[in-house]
Amino acid sequence: MLADTPPTFLLFLAWALLACAAPFLAIASVVLATRPQTRRVGILILIGGIAGAFCGAIGDALLGFAVGERLSDTTAGGWIFATFGGFSLFSITAALLEYARRKIR
Repeated sequence: MLADTPPTFLLFLAWALLACAAPFLAIASVVLATRPQTRRVGILILIGGIAGAFCGAIGDALLGFAVGERLSDTTAGGWIFATFGGFSLFSITAALLEYARRKIR
């Protein structure tokens, strides 16, 4: 959907890069959550990523409805793409916010 129109192609490309980073972020957050020194950061990244995955899936559904696409026309790849991108976006944001919070203290 997004890649079909030239003005939104850069948004699609940025989301694709975020989707590619999701597996690495998930592994990193689990590793961070198992260590006592970084447990808080790892758990925040996991929680942010899960929230982002839900927001990505809901956003994909809303975008499909906005352009008149029926739910039965969507593909599993599109849903996975949306959830992976949302996971990355929210987990990176959660990690940056935790980093900023620690720097302010």
